[in-house]
Amino acid sequence: MSTTTTTPTDPAEGTNPGTAGFDHYLAEEGLNADGTPVVERQQDEEEGAGRGRSNAEAARRRVELREAQAERDTLRQQVEGLRRAEVERLASSQLAQPGDLFTVAQVQLADLLDDEGRVDPEAVEKAVTGLLATRPGLRLTSPRPGGGVPSHGLGYRRPIAPGAPTWSDVVAGSRD
Repeated sequence: MSTTTTTPTDPAEGTNPGTAGFDHYLAEEGLNADGTPVVERQQDEEEGAGRGRSNAEAARRRVELREAQAERDTLRQQVEGLRRAEVERLASSQLAQPGDLFTVAQVQLADLLDDEGRVDPEAVEKAVTGLLATRPGLRLTSPRPGGGVPSHGLGYRRPIAPGAPTWSDVVAGSRD
């Protein structure tokens, strides 16, 4: 059985007419045009695909890492907000504006936490006491009934003299 091979004569088809016999020889020997074995080239392609998979895996892991870091940062901010709210809640029993502990006294939140990261009520008390020692005007004052006006909301402050006109008498008299 004989096989005939046709060699292209057009260089645009990928083979030089002068090297057609040599290309045929390389194909019979299992070699590529550059002289490397065909099997080796297949292995290189498989390794390249493996590298492509490992690069894709590494890229996916980097994306997951960035997402985890962003979530961690968000959660860290939420926990810090909750800690700050707890400190302000504890300070509100003595300070008119509990946020003054951070703004006026320049206390750092980390200074008010225990070793496990929880708000330490004793440290908050100590910080509030220190602030009030230097700035007593920041103390919470008990509000007066009636919004601060002494006579409002307290009812009658002195008894009405017998026979004195009352508001009911005045209103009734204006109708007559």
